[in-house]
Amino acid sequence: MELEPCSSSPERCKVCGDTGNGMHFGAFTCRACAAFFRRAASRKFLRKCENHLIFALKCKNCRLQRCYEAGMSSENFQFCRDLIGAKGAIPKLKVPKSFEQTVGRPYFVLQCDPEVLFLRRNIIDCVPLLEKAEKLIEFGSESPVFSKNRLLKLAQGLQQFQDAKSNQVKFVQKMGQKEIMSFFETDFLCATKWFTYLDEFQFLDKNQQLTLMQGIWHVWSRLHKLAVSAMGRRRGICDKNTVMVSHQNEFAVCDLNEIEVDMSWCTNFSNEQMRYFLDTSHDSYVYQVMDEMLGLKPNDVELSYMMCQLCLQYAGQRFQGEILEFCEKMLGFLADDLHSYYVKQLRMPNYAARLAKLMKINNRIKESVLKTRQRQQIAELFNVWTVDFSHPEFFRDA
Repeated sequence: MELEPCSSSPERCKVCGDTGNGMHFGAFTCRACAAFFRRAASRKFLRKCENHLIFALKCKNCRLQRCYEAGMSSENFQFCRDLIGAKGAIPKLKVPKSFEQTVGRPYFVLQCDPEVLFLRRNIIDCVPLLEKAEKLIEFGSESPVFSKNRLLKLAQGLQQFQDAKSNQVKFVQKMGQKEIMSFFETDFLCATKWFTYLDEFQFLDKNQQLTLMQGIWHVWSRLHKLAVSAMGRRRGICDKNTVMVSHQNEFAVCDLNEIEVDMSWCTNFSNEQMRYFLDTSHDSYVYQVMDEMLGLKPNDVELSYMMCQLCLQYAGQRFQGEILEFCEKMLGFLADDLHSYYVKQLRMPNYAARLAKLMKINNRIKESVLKTRQRQQIAELFNVWTVDFSHPEFFRDA
């Protein structure tokens, strides 16, 4: 087939004869023919045209054949030059990475060997402790307590705890695995024993009792430590820079600023790297709430209500279901008992202002629990701890 010769003028397109634009893929053409060739040259279905005796611009086969005859070649394609297409889009400006982003590790663990992040974790068995708690629940309160209402009975139980402690004081200068686990066991068992003075607690089934205590022991112990420390300051046992806690059959006193903490048993990071998780001396609530406790001097009845309100409200929000119903029911009963105590025994009908101050202390402790939860989430994110517990619900928010 003979094709009509195109214009040889350098200003004309060698394919269609229209005004040329420049060199495209090896031939002088217009933009339209250049765009056509770029699209058509990669299509396999376009073959040599046998239908037209002369060149027909509207025929894709004729036009493609003319492109080849003009010297256009697909080998001259330059991809990714189009600024509009997806592949040729203008690259976004990259923000320089920080050193932490470059190495993929947070600031406080930059100096740690990456291999320590993925070592096998040790498991601490909590079953023996749960068995001790189960025996305490079955045994009930140590001696029969007869009171007018639930709140007064709890207050008597709290008083028995304090009377059982000796006057000897132990100063704790180091806190390692042995000391930490011992304090944990003491707090958990004391909280469990104290709740046995609440009659309705005995009506829960065994699993619900243990679940409830695993969830609230650390909340109970926060308020109990503050109460014991305030008592120690009033008696001159400890000063404003120390905290006193009830430990087994004695009182333990420690200075949060000076105590030596050994965390090598549960993490591979140094104390300096773990400062964010270990440093309690800068938790402002510890000393500020202590001053508020000293000023208010809550008695055993008020302190018992504070503990119940703090623990049961936290447990209701955490567990829901039957435990939530139990907690709400108990909070209602105990609020009635507190009202009766203020009005009938203390002759204090206008107790709202004092109660608000007591609840302010509870709210500060709740804020501290929330901060602990946030720190725990960050620790889990960066795999900080090298130990796990057989019952991890023990240490949620603890």
